[in-house]
Amino acid sequence: MTERTARLVTLLILAGAMGVLGYAGWYQFRAATRGDDPLAMEPVVLPSHRDKPDRPWHELEFTERSGRRLKLGDLKGRVWIASFFFASCPGFCAKMNQAVAALQQELADKDVTFVSITVDPQHDTPEALQKYAREYKADAQRWLFLNGELSHAEAVGDAFHVTVVARDHTDRLILVGPDLQVRGTYHSLEEADLKRLRRDLEKLLSQQGP
Repeated sequence: MTERTARLVTLLILAGAMGVLGYAGWYQFRAATRGDDPLAMEPVVLPSHRDKPDRPWHELEFTERSGRRLKLGDLKGRVWIASFFFASCPGFCAKMNQAVAALQQELADKDVTFVSITVDPQHDTPEALQKYAREYKADAQRWLFLNGELSHAEAVGDAFHVTVVARDHTDRLILVGPDLQVRGTYHSLEEADLKRLRRDLEKLLSQQGP
């Protein structure tokens, strides 16, 4: 092996080692951030052309699958868990809503409301949402499926600091307190995050009193 070749091999080994160390450092930082801060999440990238509603997110009106009109502000005074989805989602929506269905059953004796907001309002009509909700045995009183203007769903996502665009959305569940403030966000596909959600929810409910 020539001296030049030996130097080249040494540089390649050093570059590979630095790459591994860099990735390990990033992974540890990401894990630590997600573990310590319930609101830590990837930055939201929003389309510059997006329409903005002229009212605060909690004053925006939606239609529940029953046909009832409501504003998220109507949930003031209640503890609720929000999520975003669309019925024809080819990705993780099914697993996310399976997790919500399991929480609904597990928390049957708790005063918790689940709110699922579609990001495909054109196709997810109230009738379509009724059919979809039945697949998950959603309690009509405790698990709401909402259809509204896409800009309304996006505005709620912005307020919750999660990515929401047409037919694309976060996998996170968002815990909202009775004051309409976000208390935490949790990956619905990660058991560690779901355990953290249960813990934070119990703490929040205990503050509500009897």
